[in-house]
Amino acid sequence: MTGAPIARDIASRFDSALQHHRKGDVSRAATLYRAVLAEQPDHVGALHLLGVAEAQSGRLTEAVRLLSVAARVRPEEAAIHVNLGNALAELGRLEEGLASYDRALAAKPNAADALTNRATTLVRLHRHAEGLADFDRALAIAPDNASAHAGRGNALHRLQRGDEALASYDTALRLGPNDATTHCNRGIVLLEKGRAAEALAAHDAAIAAAPSLAEAWCNRAAALRTLRRLDEAMQSAQRALTLRPSYPDAFVQRGVILNESGKPQEALADLDRAIAAQPGHAEAWGRKGVVLQGLGEYENALAAYDRALAIRPTFAEAWSNRGVALADMGRTEEALASYDRAIAEGPWYAPAYSNRGNVLKKLYRLDDALADYTRAIAGRPDMAEAHYNRASILHELKRPDEALVDFATALRLRPDYEEARWNGSLCLLAAGDYVEGWKQYEARLSKKDLKKFARALAEPRWDGRSDIRGKTVFLYAEQGFGDTIQFCRFAPIVAARGAQVILEVQAPLKELLASLSGVQTVLARDEKSPAYDLQCPLLSLPMTLGTTLDTIPTTVPYLTAPAARVETWSKRLGSHTRPRVGIVWSGSATNKNDLHRSISADEALTLRGTNVELISLQRDLRSDDAAALAAAKVAHFGTELRDFADTAALIAGMDLVVSVDTSVAHLAGALGKEVWILLPYHGLDWRWLFERSDSPWYPTARLFRQDRNESWSAVLGRVRKELDRRFP
Repeated sequence: MTGAPIARDIASRFDSALQHHRKGDVSRAATLYRAVLAEQPDHVGALHLLGVAEAQSGRLTEAVRLLSVAARVRPEEAAIHVNLGNALAELGRLEEGLASYDRALAAKPNAADALTNRATTLVRLHRHAEGLADFDRALAIAPDNASAHAGRGNALHRLQRGDEALASYDTALRLGPNDATTHCNRGIVLLEKGRAAEALAAHDAAIAAAPSLAEAWCNRAAALRTLRRLDEAMQSAQRALTLRPSYPDAFVQRGVILNESGKPQEALADLDRAIAAQPGHAEAWGRKGVVLQGLGEYENALAAYDRALAIRPTFAEAWSNRGVALADMGRTEEALASYDRAIAEGPWYAPAYSNRGNVLKKLYRLDDALADYTRAIAGRPDMAEAHYNRASILHELKRPDEALVDFATALRLRPDYEEARWNGSLCLLAAGDYVEGWKQYEARLSKKDLKKFARALAEPRWDGRSDIRGKTVFLYAEQGFGDTIQFCRFAPIVAARGAQVILEVQAPLKELLASLSGVQTVLARDEKSPAYDLQCPLLSLPMTLGTTLDTIPTTVPYLTAPAARVETWSKRLGSHTRPRVGIVWSGSATNKNDLHRSISADEALTLRGTNVELISLQRDLRSDDAAALAAAKVAHFGTELRDFADTAALIAGMDLVVSVDTSVAHLAGALGKEVWILLPYHGLDWRWLFERSDSPWYPTARLFRQDRNESWSAVLGRVRKELDRRFP
């Protein structure tokens, strides 16, 4: 007689527990479930739902124990296996969780929740294709399952099918607009695809739905950093750390922002905090490598990259950055191998193609480099660096129209990209577009390695339009000797407008440039200047004066060697019995294109076989040059050439000058001397334009160009033939 009342009492308690559970009172429900189990230890419903309640309260180990008992008591009930799988997965026991979902599906093959959760676990196990298949099965059963659509998006993201992932996230958000995690994951994919502004909006939507979601604040910081809004990015990373004080991803993000803000030591401290919180954080190690590399600590950077790759061997970004470090160390083949591995692990990772292209460019494998930059752009159309790098290759390949499109794209993507503006200007000028080219050429004044020439002067800059009659205008040289010789021709034009002109130049040019017509005062740098009203950099005068290809001042000579020096050098040279050809074979060894523009003395001396007398116009010699000159009995004066006035006087005694692209070539042209200029294929200077054999800057110049696959010996062979024709 007592069995029925006890059973009714248990049933009542269980029903009450269930009602509390449904209302969200998990604690009260758990108490009542325990009371049921005290009376009936094998009560499947109480075991199951108490396990669920314990999981909801974060007591996962106890949840697994209870759900395991329930599953043994009633193995045919799919829901128990699903919830046991969920608890195991949350504990990180993914394989056991997968087995529980399999038992659920064995009991109920069309259990959509089991398929969805199994798929999620497969994605966590990096079995992304299998996970995608399970999500598709789940959605075939329950098409409106927002969770399955979101999970499907995650699987597609891991499979690098970004557009499809976004479509799945969009479907999930139509079904559940306030799912913060889905908004956040959608933002991650958008950022990877280079759509930073949309990524920011997605993370803002995640934060609106869940203001305390630290992941959204952290990823928002990444989007803001990509948009170069570093102060806001820092605030967002800080917010993530406020919500989760030991959040490794937020430390990493803050470290990256600090590094990009020019604070590498603070960045390292944050990255070390991330590593302390999670020693196996591959991205923290990888980012630490980037900072160390920026500090020039290449060996330490490599060690950091290797730690990242030991943790995650498929980490394409770390392989790529490791390649950059190796390339900086001159270990080219190892760098290429590292880039190849990056591309093998992540064929979608655009920077690896761009970085490999940089090394191939240095090796002058231009077609291969061009292909890599094109692949980078295909993967990341918003990647300004790839557009810039491809433009540089196209310029080198003498394809200016295509190059200019890429330079413009790089600037559109990153308006502060001064390297793109500067090199774009050189491409415009080389193509003969002087109207736009001179405007863009002003970028040199803010370029890191050239802005040292810019002067912070109180006096206003002359705009070329205002009346300067009776005014004093200060013009100053910048960059190299050749630039000053080429552009000083504009000073007399300024003087012709009625101005008093002060010209400041490099000291070795001072006496020579005193011969410029109409220039009142020529100063060496660091000499005190008289007062003046207006100022202008010398290389800005073509823009200021509106110079086009057709209006370049071409009257030569515009420079004249001092008569006394000419007489002295004429005596020094002696009797003029054969045509004299002055030769220059190398320029400054510090010039970035010296490898290609300079040749050896031995090569230059192959011109000796013609019916001419060779005279060295070089001032400074490199190793072995002196011995080669002595063996060939070629006159060389070295340090007797005290300045450019001496060199000009020596050139006055020549019948022809043959020179590589150096200041002496400009000097000969400015003096009106016939000059043959030897031009390299690689790194060709803008002022010689493309393909022409003459120069609009120097009427007496003739250009001998190296073809892409041509050696200097072939160019010199052509010069020898022309010398024979010129001086039979």
